[in-house]
Amino acid sequence: MKRILFAVFTFFMFISMYAQQSAEVDYTYVENPGIEIPFDYKLITSENNSVYFEVERQVEYLDQVKTTQEGEVFYDFSGLNEAVTKNKLYLDFDKGTNIEVLHVKNKTTHIHDLPPRLDWNITDENKEIGEYIAIKAEVTFRGRDYEAWFTPEIPISAGPWKLHGLPGLILEAKDNANTFYWLAERVKYPIESDEEMLVIDKNKAEVKIGIQEYVKTRIKGLEKLKNIYASRTQNDLENHNIDAAAIPGKETWLEREYEWE
Repeated sequence: MKRILFAVFTFFMFISMYAQQSAEVDYTYVENPGIEIPFDYKLITSENNSVYFEVERQVEYLDQVKTTQEGEVFYDFSGLNEAVTKNKLYLDFDKGTNIEVLHVKNKTTHIHDLPPRLDWNITDENKEIGEYIAIKAEVTFRGRDYEAWFTPEIPISAGPWKLHGLPGLILEAKDNANTFYWLAERVKYPIESDEEMLVIDKNKAEVKIGIQEYVKTRIKGLEKLKNIYASRTQNDLENHNIDAAAIPGKETWLEREYEWE
């Protein structure tokens, strides 16, 4: 009888542990490490779904410049710690899809994406990241080569941004040009997560668009901006340092190439 009770107890403990395979991760994200100010992102993930979003925006100092009535210039740092959670990225691991929620022209926009599968190459290299042993993996995704360090100690195939699909949580990642970098600063595992939080409410979308159409719209916006700057250069006799060619293009995006191009 005791053996039966122990077996039943062990079974339910296993089911309980399996059902709680969820984690919450705080990442530091930097574009151009050593030059730009870092951003704070949060990942909440289960075994099947995840949501990734910015939680604190490091406001650019130039945007904080204010002037008093007397003409004195000062920095206004009020609101620096306000949470910013408007833009979110939802991933469905089983379907291989993701939906990015952006606020474009004051409208809640859902951008649907079905990216190519991440074909990871897992190496023999390992290192310690915090209290975890992490293993190095490499992948090429939409025009960039990435290396990621994942830990099998947290058996959830999630990571920052669209990086996922490894047999463990990604704790650190960067592209080979060292332009984009993520590092897990805090990890909570296991946690009891609310599955509803990980599933997007499609009824709240004011605009629904596929990523291919969205990218075309962004490119048109860049071309329009360059034309405006080029026009200013021709018409502004006092300011000849406006260079339309210097405006960052698609080559600076995280995804600089797409499979349909």
